[in-house]
This record gives sequence, C-alpha cells and structure tokens, in this order.
Amino acid sequence: MKLLVIGSEGYIGKHLCQILEKHYIELYKLDWSNATHSKNYICSDIRYLKDFDLILSDFPDKFDAVIHLAAIIVTGK
Repeated sequence: MKLLVIGSEGYIGKHLCQILEKHYIELYKLDWSNATHSKNYICSDIRYLKDFDLILSDFPDKFDAVIHLAAIIVTGK
C-alpha cells in the first residue's frame, strides 16, 4: 500500500507515521517543516496548489490513500 500523509510533522501526524512504518506501509510524508530527513519526505506547502500538483505529478503511480492532517494553528487572539 502506498500512502501519503499530509501534515506528517504535527503531533498526530508523527505518531500516526510511527505506527504506519511499523506495519511496513510504503509511506510518503509531506509537510512544510524541514525537520525530517527521511528518503520519502516532501517539504512543501499545500496552500500553493501549483506546487502540490507538480509534486503529485512526480509520482507515476497514484497513492492508494491520502491522510490529510495539516493545519495552521493561530493562538494568542
């Protein structure tokens, strides 16, 4: 199974990816944070749809599933 996790560097995303990796799922991570240096990590901001379309076009085979966990948190107001 080929899976894309958008928002992989957030609290839930990190924990989910750890679980999925234990089950040997072909996992691709996408986040705008540059923290992870795994081979299947994509650093991009999905708010820019042109960039996102280019990223997806780089994959000849489509993903079996996409999990979207990305969010922007605004605090202090």
